[in-house]
Amino acid sequence: MKRILCLSAALLALGVFAAVPAAAQSYPQRPVTLVVPFPAGGGSDALARLIGRGLEKDLGQAVVVENVPGAGSTIGFNRVANAEPNGYTILWGSSSGLVMAPHLYPRLQYDSFKSFEPIGMVAYSPYVLATGAISPFQTFDQLRAHAKAHPGQLNWASPGVGTSLHLTLLLMLEQMGVQATPIAYAGGAASMVGLLRNDVQFLVDIPSSVLPQVQAGKVRPLAVTTPERLSDLPEVATLAELGLKGFDSRAWFALLAPRGTPADVTGRLASALKRTLADPDALAAMKRTGFVASPSSPEELARRTREEHRSWGQVIQQHKVRIE
Repeated sequence: MKRILCLSAALLALGVFAAVPAAAQSYPQRPVTLVVPFPAGGGSDALARLIGRGLEKDLGQAVVVENVPGAGSTIGFNRVANAEPNGYTILWGSSSGLVMAPHLYPRLQYDSFKSFEPIGMVAYSPYVLATGAISPFQTFDQLRAHAKAHPGQLNWASPGVGTSLHLTLLLMLEQMGVQATPIAYAGGAASMVGLLRNDVQFLVDIPSSVLPQVQAGKVRPLAVTTPERLSDLPEVATLAELGLKGFDSRAWFALLAPRGTPADVTGRLASALKRTLADPDALAAMKRTGFVASPSSPEELARRTREEHRSWGQVIQQHKVRIE
């Protein structure tokens, strides 16, 4: 009997000790993949890599950026929606993929609310309304007055149907109460060429695209699309200040995980993100690329997603924008 008791105690102890490593394991134990649903080399990709380096320092594991572009970022979103919910595959989410794409793509394979766990907001970029330096418009009011007096005669650059820039201009023109003619371009770079040639008389774009042209004297900024003025263009008023009450359009980015990822894992990621966004070097690097840090709780990210999903859905439905 004594031998049996000793053997049982030994086996129990062995079981306890065998369980310790599993219980003591802390996330992460291996590299984390950050899926960026945009091509490498762009502004969003650069920001994602900056945040990835900050997460690496905090998590103590490599954060590997995987670019999965295509179909308006929806391919990358779908990749993460179907990943194992263990925290080792996370998403560089965007406002375009979360709140606009669901209204644009009839056969979308992910759900903005059911497919992901929110981790936190990262940053946003305002847009700048600009005209070419060779245009006659010195101010936003001059542009608006001319557009009202000559319906449909001014051209604006559309860098792709359903893009956030395209939808921002639709909303702006609607609130201005004017009609203008969209000219389709294959992206922002081509749109800027059209503006410099005066083929189009205005566009909206991110600061990192507009500011170099402003500094070169080739482009004139007329307004900023967020309620806050842009620190690099402090003299340029916001659209809200210029009469478009409550106007707020921005590109924003956030971290998300597949639905079902354990709360302690998403909490660990949220803490790492929060510390990364408090790092002075990271903040300075963001500012140089035209982004503004915008840390939030997972709950705040979920709330913003719901609100903008509803508001942009109304714009898209009203203008009958659809991508097949």
